[in-house]
Amino acid sequence: MSRPAGKGLDAAIDHSVRVFKAIGSPGFPMRDAEWRDLVGAAARRSLHPVGIMRQMVAVLADRNRADELAGLKTIPTLVVHGKADPLVPFACAEDTARRIPGAHLAGIDGMGHDLPPGVVERLLALLIPHLDAANPTTSAPKHEPS
Repeated sequence: MSRPAGKGLDAAIDHSVRVFKAIGSPGFPMRDAEWRDLVGAAARRSLHPVGIMRQMVAVLADRNRADELAGLKTIPTLVVHGKADPLVPFACAEDTARRIPGAHLAGIDGMGHDLPPGVVERLLALLIPHLDAANPTTSAPKHEPS
């Protein structure tokens, strides 16, 4: 959680690669060049370190989000979390799913705190059926025309 060693885009990319390698998905390893391409594209698209710090402060300052989850009574909820996440333990996802009435929990083996291509494929396999089931136009019984 330190700052980049230097200034500029290359220092930011080097730092981000180190961070993602530390919190990434051990079951879906990526080569350094792949990390640099992925992180570099994101940094070139939008590099805003102050925004990252604001997000971290907001997470740390929150005191009542967990208690408010019980109010999500009519919202189809799928909690997806990496079983190998070194930043946020899987037990936190279990707690979140337990607090939301009717929530479904899906753990992805080998997933850390990132979204490498292999994880994205597993995530889509979970999300598409969940979204289809929650959409009244796709989950309604199909009727043949008379």
